[in-house]
Amino acid sequence: MITGLLLLAFILSFIDRQILNLLAEPIKHDLGLTDLQIGFVQGPAFVTTYILISFPLGRLSDTFNRTNLLAMGIGFWTLATMACGMVRDVTHLAIARAGVGVGGAALTPAAWSMLADNFPPEKRAAPVSIFLTGPYLGAGLAMLFGAQVLSAFAEPIQVGDMTLQPWQICFILVSAPGLLLAAIFVLLREPTRILTSDENPEQRSFRDFLAVVRSRWRIYAGLWLGSGFLAVMLYGLQAATATYLIRVHGWDISDAGTRYGVIALIFGSLGVLSGPFIQRMLLRRTGKDHSLTIGMVCAGVLIPAGLLLPVIGEAGVLPLIALLSYTVTIPFALMTTTLQRITPNVFRGRAAAVFVVATNVFGLGFGPPFIGFLTDTVFADTALIGNSMAVLFVVFGTASATCYAIGVRPLIRADLHAS
Repeated sequence: MITGLLLLAFILSFIDRQILNLLAEPIKHDLGLTDLQIGFVQGPAFVTTYILISFPLGRLSDTFNRTNLLAMGIGFWTLATMACGMVRDVTHLAIARAGVGVGGAALTPAAWSMLADNFPPEKRAAPVSIFLTGPYLGAGLAMLFGAQVLSAFAEPIQVGDMTLQPWQICFILVSAPGLLLAAIFVLLREPTRILTSDENPEQRSFRDFLAVVRSRWRIYAGLWLGSGFLAVMLYGLQAATATYLIRVHGWDISDAGTRYGVIALIFGSLGVLSGPFIQRMLLRRTGKDHSLTIGMVCAGVLIPAGLLLPVIGEAGVLPLIALLSYTVTIPFALMTTTLQRITPNVFRGRAAAVFVVATNVFGLGFGPPFIGFLTDTVFADTALIGNSMAVLFVVFGTASATCYAIGVRPLIRADLHAS
């Protein structure tokens, strides 16, 4: 049950943060925004508070009641997403997005810690992989639900003295289920924390945590930085694809949301579930952990695939997006299970928080605004968003592959006992 509830929370968190990607064009039109401004709201406005609060909440997840922490986080990001549907200018939209970041920062550290305490190491990969389908299910469902709401509410509605545009209605309706889930987590029992025999629960200081990181710094660098740059491509793809299909291939917003939603739902989820399967296959053949090797290869594949975006024809665009959506998601489950395995229990929340910060600092901080900046200033043509996406894959695919490579040999050689 706990895996299902945590998965549902992850799905809802990504519906609430990703719905903006579908609504970017009508928001730009109604609020008079540029691509760079909408990129800022998609990325830095969310990720700044997410970063600032992630490590404190990671520390709390190592010491505080995790179910109550999750209930508060879910309730906060739900109300902040609803507030996005009430805004009248870009400043208020950015503030509301910052609130979504505050609430969302509570989820991953607490969830990872709870999963590690609910499943022994040899059975942990499956629930972690299931949990990590949440972002891709959420991104897909955000597009699908958003497209349905926009179809149902094609015209503004009047609520008291306020006129709500279809995109505002969409924010409010898709986020509402989060209030019910928050109430469920209030009633959920906190799992018992499990320490291994060689862990000292008194050694919880930041200095102790740094000592653990220093002892395997190349592995941690690969896990955190390689995944961070991979996340730039993931979030850039998610932020820009609907707009790319509308501008470059002439689709309407409902078609773009529905078709990309199905692709993100299916191929994103298949990617994150395929990662552990590939890892187990290599483990049986070699007896070694090749998580970082798999990440390096996936990042390398994304470079030439991304370069096809500006030139792909109508017949090939959906298969290409499916390939990108699948490949970019393969490594993430592997990185999280490896991170949990090499990190002592008393530091898992903080290690998870660093991972969350790294993937979101790079992913949301660079992905959407990087594409917006290139489209607005370098190419200076909104129709050339495909070119901007291609540059993103080249630059950050190279960076991701390089960072993963730093930790490949140390991880393969390490004697990492399950813990």
